Amino acid sequence: MYDEEEIFERMKQDTELRESICRDIGKFTVPLLALSLDKTAEDSMAGTGTLITLEGNHYILTAAHVWETRLRRSTKIGLPIVAGITHEHRVDTDTITPSAELKPRVWNEWGPDLILLRVPSEYLSELCAHKIFYDPFVDGKPAPANAKGVETRVLIGTPAELGTYTHEPKHADFTVQCLFVDVNAPFFDHDTYDYVDFSMDTDFSGHPKDFGGFSGGGLWDVTVYCSPEAGAIDWSRTLKGVAFHQSDLVDARRTIRCHGPKSLDALTGKL
Repeated sequence: MYDEEEIFERMKQDTELRESICRDIGKFTVPLLALSLDKTAEDSMAGTGTLITLEGNHYILTAAHVWETRLRRSTKIGLPIVAGITHEHRVDTDTITPSAELKPRVWNEWGPDLILLRVPSEYLSELCAHKIFYDPFVDGKPAPANAKGVETRVLIGTPAELGTYTHEPKHADFTVQCLFVDVNAPFFDHDTYDYVDFSMDTDFSGHPKDFGGFSGGGLWDVTVYCSPEAGAIDWSRTLKGVAFHQSDLVDARRTIRCHGPKSLDALTGKL
């Protein structure tokens, strides 16, 4: 059995454990590409989405501006769903239905900036062969009540800056990146929505200078604990928010702003 201090040390030192957590969250996550004949591979990156199921329907949860300013204007939406191999999975944009949306009159650092895009049934079989639609009542499992664990927080996104691109043929490779962010950063209210901010050091190894592509990515609360039954390390995960804004670069730092759980409830309440 591991105690909390031992779990904390494992989290710091065990790269494989952190990568396993990221792969687990990544199975709910898709990069979102706005595909048109007149766009280069570099210009196709629109943002990131979380596959989610609510009341038996299937959606992509992302930032509203990802849809309104990029995806809606495309011919097809690319959804890279298999890592490490060249493939195509494209959805006709005109088959996607915005089912619930929170957006401002003018795009700004407060939003609101959230949307649920309904996925047509004809695309579900291929998506479900490689990905999982997050069910908050099934996949959002809490840690066991008698398990003492270590709280952490993960932001996941697809930074366009870290992609590699070719033009002939047109091809792009994207990295879905997990950032272990400040678990103690507080959620706070502004008007009728909630938010959490993360100050990111762009000089830190592995961090992009520009977090474009993280828009719409999921913010996850993770509890790493020792399973009372198996005596092995396990973790819970709960979707807590969505990234939608980054600040200007100042002294090699940017602030990433995410909507929090109250905002997600306000969005799903519009269904």
